[in-house]
Amino acid sequence: MSVFGLCSKFVKNAGGEPRFLFDVLYAFLQDNPLRIALDQHGRILELYAEAAKESDDLSRWLIHLGRNHHICFEAIDIEGDNLHGDELFVEVARKILPDPSLIAWSHQHYGDISDEGVEVLDRMEAARRIKRIIGGPRRQRKQKTPSAAIINKGVLKMTGDRYSANQAGAMGPNAQASNNTFTQATAGGGDINFAVLAPELARVRAAMRSEAKTAAHDIAIAEIAKAEEAANNGNAKGVVEHLKSAGKWALETATKIGTEVAAKTIEKYTGLG
Repeated sequence: MSVFGLCSKFVKNAGGEPRFLFDVLYAFLQDNPLRIALDQHGRILELYAEAAKESDDLSRWLIHLGRNHHICFEAIDIEGDNLHGDELFVEVARKILPDPSLIAWSHQHYGDISDEGVEVLDRMEAARRIKRIIGGPRRQRKQKTPSAAIINKGVLKMTGDRYSANQAGAMGPNAQASNNTFTQATAGGGDINFAVLAPELARVRAAMRSEAKTAAHDIAIAEIAKAEEAANNGNAKGVVEHLKSAGKWALETATKIGTEVAAKTIEKYTGLG
């Protein structure tokens, strides 16, 4: 289990930053080792409620926290009934064992509190730490068989002992094919039209948000938001990764509202249809 103190300033600021809303706050809603440390009096929850007042996304997050409290929270007993604000979060974080840690929006918010026993993680550090925790150990890549290739519009020449290709003019040891032009759409997202896909995913996300009722819905919305952000950045790998996890509801929504490119792309990478 990985327990973190979570500052209400982070919660409030994340309401306007989808990346941290989904990558950090919504991560605590899922069935994983992450837990939020709360004081036994419930004052931290009151601060979260205050931070969520002006954000529908945060209000929905808080509702799901309450419904899934058995997998989201870790109660921490602290001394002192008069602690408030930053001091309250630091005191709760201090009691976390074996690794006292506190997620904050910025290190500056805790610059006046001298406590070497608590590790303060800013928003970027928190997102990276959480990704490592829920992602598990890295898998080691298999080494590829050494080979050499020269690819031009007019000629394809390969040397090596093993060959495989979706398109080829000639294959085999020292094979050569001349005057061929190849166009290939790969499973890794090489054929994605980012300029069309990104705004369509934004429409899909908005439509899904208007109908969301469960934590599973919010998680699907998070995957569409991440895919949208990846598309805006021209990151094909990120688009594919997040659309694979978007699920059937995302595909149904994209189809229903007439976003053809988004629907076809989701269908392709989820394998649904």
